[in-house]
Amino acid sequence: MKKAGNIEKLESHVVTQSLATLAGALNPAAAILPVLLSSAANERMQARIDEALKSLQEELTKLEKKVATMSDAQYKIVCEALSHLHRTSDIQKINYLKRAVINGVLDEELSSEKAYIVSRILRDISALEINFLLTAMAHTKIYLMIPNPDGSIPVLDAAAYTVTRSIENQMIIAGLSSLGLIAENGDWKEAYICTPVAYTLAAMLK
Repeated sequence: MKKAGNIEKLESHVVTQSLATLAGALNPAAAILPVLLSSAANERMQARIDEALKSLQEELTKLEKKVATMSDAQYKIVCEALSHLHRTSDIQKINYLKRAVINGVLDEELSSEKAYIVSRILRDISALEINFLLTAMAHTKIYLMIPNPDGSIPVLDAAAYTVTRSIENQMIIAGLSSLGLIAENGDWKEAYICTPVAYTLAAMLK
């Protein structure tokens, strides 16, 4: 019988880990699991995940030699990203996690510290927060502003990313701050800058 290749072993490990996590999360309400798994929403989610895994299988097959020689740090971030992908329904986040898997395999200089930090962030960050962060990183800072009476946004600095002080933006700012991706700038009560961790994360998502 043909032995499982590196790609198959990696996928098997992640699937087993994901199932164990799901079972633990639902216990003691495990009786509802069959109902959830038979829902149309679950079928759509699984279809997106299956398509992503098929695409990754093709990409990782091309990189099989690099997969075989991954460091512990690379292995950690690849497995963590795959594990998060198995529990993600958002197609945008799925695509970001696919990039993290490929970049994890390619980054031969990946440190254990970087793998740990990025893995934790990938678990908790939303696609909406990633989109906001990547846009903000093209600017010098972020300003959260109350709109003028006419609905326009006050501009303090043309080079800054200025957004309205809406509930959604406040939640995004709070989320990115809690993950250590942005920090208060100090020149304005609601001004922020991207931290070095943000650039580390962005490099894994390109």
